[in-house]
Amino acid sequence: MKKLLLGCLGVLLFACSPVSNSGTVTTLRIFDYSPDAAAFWVEIIPLFELEYPDIEIVHESVTPDVFFQLKSAKIAGQSVDIISGQPQDDLFTKANRDLFLPLSGEDFLANFYPDLVQQGVVDGEIYLVPTSMETVLVFYNKEIFAEHDLSIPRTWSEFLSCLEVLEAAGHIPILFGGQQQWPVAMHIIALETAIVRSANPDFYSQVRMGESAHNDPEWVEVFEKLSVLKDYYQQFSLGQDYDQIPSLFASGTGAMIIDGSWQAGAITKAQPIFDVGVFALPGTDDVDANGVVSTKMGNGFMVLKDSPNHEAALKFLEFFSRPEIYQLYANATGRLPSQRSAEITDSVLLEILRTINDEKYRQVMVWENLVIPGARYDFDALGIAVVSGDLSGIEAANRMQQNILDTKDDWEEIELP
Repeated sequence: MKKLLLGCLGVLLFACSPVSNSGTVTTLRIFDYSPDAAAFWVEIIPLFELEYPDIEIVHESVTPDVFFQLKSAKIAGQSVDIISGQPQDDLFTKANRDLFLPLSGEDFLANFYPDLVQQGVVDGEIYLVPTSMETVLVFYNKEIFAEHDLSIPRTWSEFLSCLEVLEAAGHIPILFGGQQQWPVAMHIIALETAIVRSANPDFYSQVRMGESAHNDPEWVEVFEKLSVLKDYYQQFSLGQDYDQIPSLFASGTGAMIIDGSWQAGAITKAQPIFDVGVFALPGTDDVDANGVVSTKMGNGFMVLKDSPNHEAALKFLEFFSRPEIYQLYANATGRLPSQRSAEITDSVLLEILRTINDEKYRQVMVWENLVIPGARYDFDALGIAVVSGDLSGIEAANRMQQNILDTKDDWEEIELP
């Protein structure tokens, strides 16, 4: 039935679209880091090329680690037209921002959540088409929790009690894949949201003005509590491949993982032998302070300014943004959608949506999108140093603050929405 529907969609698109008689074919090169969306590209490239026979798509998708190794070379070599990106990585410095084409005024942007589109705005210009939304939560094994009469913890003390019960019962309380280092960021994000922003919503704007600092008590607490969490990881967690965590969790090996919403699809594909639940990590003993979750644009598509194929790139982005096409993308990736009209059937994603939309939570921006452009943070490396025991919480916080101050000459002023 699915193939039949896609076939009808292709005929409809073809019937309603003009065909170029120029005789020339434009090669549109797209580079991203979503191998999990392979099924989407197999389906939609023929549909797009049917509608636009004068455009040929060459799509390449690699894992995130490989993507970031190749990204600069692809851009410098002008061997890409559309590329994946994120606001904090690609827009917060002028040198990076100048590589991309502003998309302001494009009608297809209206199909996406306005708040997500706004996250791709710098100095009044839109640069990103949001392909997904992300949040960081605790995924937990409902069967193990029920077996030990554990309820969702609402405070840090209750969370620690859960960890103790699980460990005493012989379970791995938290699975962590630290081999690639960057996954520690999710644990930092989960802790920061309740500890820092609930205490001081203006913390990050105050850092630039010298009124707050990353070695203030709140950020020291973030690193100190990360040091507590590490004692409940599996053995040799720093050598564990991050990509193996969903299947380990799905097999019942560990009781919880602290991770991004993008792992929902991987968990589902691993066919868990239990029902999966989610909750926001309670970073403090104040229930009200814990009533917050951080969300952001997962990633987005950007058009290279030096690309000779702007017209073809904009045609593709318009095509991708159509609700019926974007629905196929949402189905293939298993991520939180960036369009309100997209329907979700994945049970884990539905759990996430119910949680972040629960009235007891309010949503705030992920702190990574609030950093000072040009400043050096190194929070991933510092977090790993805390997990390995090489740095204490206060040492990590002091190091991060010093890194920020040492790079003050590189700070940039940008206008964010």
